[in-house]
Amino acid sequence: MPKNESFLPLVERARAGDPFAFDQLVRRFQDKAVGYALTLLGDDRASAEDAAQEAFLEAYRCLPTLQIAAAFPGWVRRLVFKHCDRTRRGKPETAVSLESVQHRLYDAVNLETDLIRRQEARRVREAIHSLPCGEREVTALFYLSGCPAREIAAFLEISEVTVRTRLHRARLRLRKDLVKMEIVEMKTQPVQIAPENPVAARVLGGIVAEYLRQRKDDPEAADRSLLAQARRQLEDRLSDSTPLDPETARSGDSLLSLVGENGVRADLMRRYQTQPLSVSEEAWARYSQINALSGTDRWEETVAEQDSMYLWAAAAFPQMPPRLSREQPFLPIETADSATEIYPQNTLLLWVHDIPDAPDHWVNVGRADEWLRRFDEILGGTPATHENRQQRYYFLRTALRILFRLGRAEEAEKLLVRVEALADEETDPLAVFHWRGHAIYLRMIQAKGDAEALRQVGNRAAVLLSLYEQALKSGETSPETTTRFFILRDNIASVAADHGLYTLAVPLLTSLIVSGNGSPWNCVRLAQCVWTTTHNRADTLRLIRQGALRIDRENLWDWAKALPAFAAVAEDPEFIAAASYRG
Repeated sequence: MPKNESFLPLVERARAGDPFAFDQLVRRFQDKAVGYALTLLGDDRASAEDAAQEAFLEAYRCLPTLQIAAAFPGWVRRLVFKHCDRTRRGKPETAVSLESVQHRLYDAVNLETDLIRRQEARRVREAIHSLPCGEREVTALFYLSGCPAREIAAFLEISEVTVRTRLHRARLRLRKDLVKMEIVEMKTQPVQIAPENPVAARVLGGIVAEYLRQRKDDPEAADRSLLAQARRQLEDRLSDSTPLDPETARSGDSLLSLVGENGVRADLMRRYQTQPLSVSEEAWARYSQINALSGTDRWEETVAEQDSMYLWAAAAFPQMPPRLSREQPFLPIETADSATEIYPQNTLLLWVHDIPDAPDHWVNVGRADEWLRRFDEILGGTPATHENRQQRYYFLRTALRILFRLGRAEEAEKLLVRVEALADEETDPLAVFHWRGHAIYLRMIQAKGDAEALRQVGNRAAVLLSLYEQALKSGETSPETTTRFFILRDNIASVAADHGLYTLAVPLLTSLIVSGNGSPWNCVRLAQCVWTTTHNRADTLRLIRQGALRIDRENLWDWAKALPAFAAVAEDPEFIAAASYRG
């Protein structure tokens, strides 16, 4: 087999854990992988790119098992074959026509009219399809992917002489069948992966998805080196000025959110918006940009972008409302027959005006009254339906947070009554528990600083959660219902910890963590309770380390040290080290 050894150092570095080296291998072999997949799957480019993506992801996971670095090209080819075979077994076999080369073959034959071009292109497709498998492979790789014979030989694990022989035979067959086509003289350019769906971007998305899968299975055991690998992939993708494809935008947004790089994330979304986008795509990109900005101290910019988005949405949505997923991160859904639940169309302006944490920046820059006036206008123009009850609650909760912060008790009380009325709209007992629980949660926030009021509302919360849990155990429940209970328990536990209701907070937080549903913040809040009530350093540090193992960013202590309980140890080396613990 020919020895094209220039890639060998990359393989060795990638096996040693260098993410940049694997990036380079993907870019070096992706066109070959797609070209080979096309010879197996025909002109189904999307499936060919899917197969190539899956092959590279498997290569990344299994690279330590590759004993001989020089075998990498052939190994990747076999992985592509395996995933193509899975694809073919999942659908009826179709003719291999290589439709995707049609426009390049047009250029090569210099035909006189479009009609003749179409006729001859059809003949080319039929002729290439008729080639024996070995000749079809080398022809596609040579002309479709622009690979030199030496690299084709390494990829197919055959000699360079065999490659040239097969190419020669293929040309003779094609020349015989296509009189006007001087394919020997074709000087086609290598096919570039379509910017709308690049293999490199899809590998990035696959790495992020793999990490999220691992984190869901076991947050403390997830391989965080995947985040570094994905970060390197994203940097490489952003290093040129070409338009961003949706895959890169989505994967980049997810990755940067995971690692807490909100400023970079906002800039990524701004760049994505500089190209033509559908209303759904632009709505998602604007939302994500503002959501990222709200996690920074760029207050004025956050407010300006949200104000701009509202004015844009108020004008655009009535004519063409976006189709977005109901669940975060509210991704665009362009196909009308999608099974994904669509965000309620009559609450889209609530969604725009209630981007998490952004309303606080309106308070920070002295424009809280403007936000609240718009809140009244939007909510007043939104019909109350069963479908949009959750969205109305979120909107009311955000307004209450602002009113609590401003100390406007009378206005807050009126909104609290509206939240409590949500339970009266329900007939399902579990749903009644849900809404009453959230009203109590907001009452707990309202009672901050009033020890007796806190005690009373805390007792109400404990009783309601106990009854809610018994009701869940006594009947059939859906995963969604169970998730809603966990979220409510999380919310109540967090505010109880912050307000000093430790007899309520400690068992709730402990239960969340033991059940596997606990977040990094649950661990830190329980550590806050332990430190405040016992000052047990060992137990407190253990809980902070447990939280650090569940977070994907390095700034856990930046958040935790702001809690009053940790003010005296904000610069303590042991606490700082515990918050960056990685096992």
